[in-house]
Amino acid sequence: VLVLVALFVTGIIMWSSRYAEEHRPFMNTRHSLLIGIAQAFAIIPGISRSGSTIVTGMWLGINRELTARFSFLLSVPVILGASLLKFKDLLLSPPPAQQITNLTLATIASAIAGYFAIVLLLGIVRKQKLEWFGVYCAAISVIGLIIVLS
Repeated sequence: VLVLVALFVTGIIMWSSRYAEEHRPFMNTRHSLLIGIAQAFAIIPGISRSGSTIVTGMWLGINRELTARFSFLLSVPVILGASLLKFKDLLLSPPPAQQITNLTLATIASAIAGYFAIVLLLGIVRKQKLEWFGVYCAAISVIGLIIVLS
């Protein structure tokens, strides 16, 4: 239920992007800090990390494409850190050879899917259609809540 409610919040955040007005072609330290704080809220399951950072940048009036690119750059330290932690676990307790093959293939598939997801999201941001992703998140949340609570 918490994840579905948080997904609904993500939907509202994304939908609110329709009211953001772009009037800054640059980003300063204060903007970066505020966007980083928005990223911290994504520790809550169901809150979109990229959605919250992109929309926060848009609310600050920053160019939407610059904000989206910055959001993706912000994910690099998080992904690298999580990968290092998991890699350490793999070294301490190595899986059987068959599982290593599966993990390698899954990592490659994930990287390819991630690349195409970034391309798709950048296209959505450029076309100013992020609000429709918010409607999608809210709808999925409501459907999920109806199923879970009935």
